Amino acid sequence: MGSSFAGLTASEYNDWRETADLQSAEKKLVWPLICRSSHKKILDLGCGTGLWSRLAAEVHSESSVVGVDVSPDMIACAQKLSEPRLSYLIADCSRPQNFGAFDLIICGMSADYIGFPHVVRTVASSLTAPGQAYIWILDPSNYEKRRNEYVKRWSFENRVLTATAPVFDPHQVYAQFKDADLRVKEDGADFRLSDGKTRQLLVYIISR
Repeated sequence: MGSSFAGLTASEYNDWRETADLQSAEKKLVWPLICRSSHKKILDLGCGTGLWSRLAAEVHSESSVVGVDVSPDMIACAQKLSEPRLSYLIADCSRPQNFGAFDLIICGMSADYIGFPHVVRTVASSLTAPGQAYIWILDPSNYEKRRNEYVKRWSFENRVLTATAPVFDPHQVYAQFKDADLRVKEDGADFRLSDGKTRQLLVYIISR
């Protein structure tokens, strides 16, 4: 997540993230995966204000959780909203980093901003065996494409939020994980936005 998102302050972003149409679809599809087995060390890449860091910590009450984001404002907000056992780092996930070893890595709606090659690199270097990583994104096929970027738009409190992300091909993402000697499966679910548009949430389920 960048220093800001679609012009929102960290607090506004957190409010939007908690109430956006997407959140119910995420919880329906991703939450059961995170709850499926126990994890001792959890890494949240592009954690923003720590929404999924807190959710993961909620179900894995004995685990240590580390959230990473490039934005100091997002991290400050995450620290304010989280209990002390959750720790947060200001770091650019698009650059080589040594975050350590984790048996659960999550990256919710941030991988296309970070860049998939960088996410693949971090998962390949940090995921223990038998660990799991869950990377989820929206299918980009319905985004407006402008040169080498996708343009995303959402509504929030009578405002139109606009953000851009690099163009990517979901099938190439699958291949990148395979090329890194990681096992990968895809899952997905359709959901309807409040504006009547249907989207697909894609989840990459990764292991060694």
